[in-house]
Amino acid sequence: MSILVSTGPGTGGMPRLVTVVVAALAVVAALVPVTTLTAPPAEAASGARKVSASFDQQVLHWTNVERKKRGLRALQMRECVKRFAYRHTKRMASRDRLYHQQLRPVMRKCHASRAAENVAWGSSGMSARSLVKRWMKSPGHRRNILSRQHGRIGIDAWRSSSTGRVYVAQVFRG
Repeated sequence: MSILVSTGPGTGGMPRLVTVVVAALAVVAALVPVTTLTAPPAEAASGARKVSASFDQQVLHWTNVERKKRGLRALQMRECVKRFAYRHTKRMASRDRLYHQQLRPVMRKCHASRAAENVAWGSSGMSARSLVKRWMKSPGHRRNILSRQHGRIGIDAWRSSSTGRVYVAQVFRG
């Protein structure tokens, strides 16, 4: 079972539109499952472990596949928004709770006119492709992924040490 939450574009951390979708995520045999890296002691103490960077790159790839199908330019990974995705997913996994972060700090620190966020959690076997497919079936997530006003993205994923759930965030900036 997974939960996906989307915050639409806006100037505050309060979502204008929040879509919650509960769905079973199928493991697709041909796709690479989420894998973990060995957690350094500081990560293990936090109650969370970093998911491999290749998973983040796969989420970016499948997100851009959806954009390219519709004639949109590819999103570029940027360090500033990546830091917000990193900190937020680490906090969610440590707390084993899905929630949105405030978007004003993203806009201020990353010099953005707008920001949006997609968050999700799923099983340890969740693939990047299945995650993006689920987001595309949700109007709020789909809107964030396909927004012409977004050009930059940060993606990160962490695993809860207590439940094994994987928490993922896409942070978009315009």
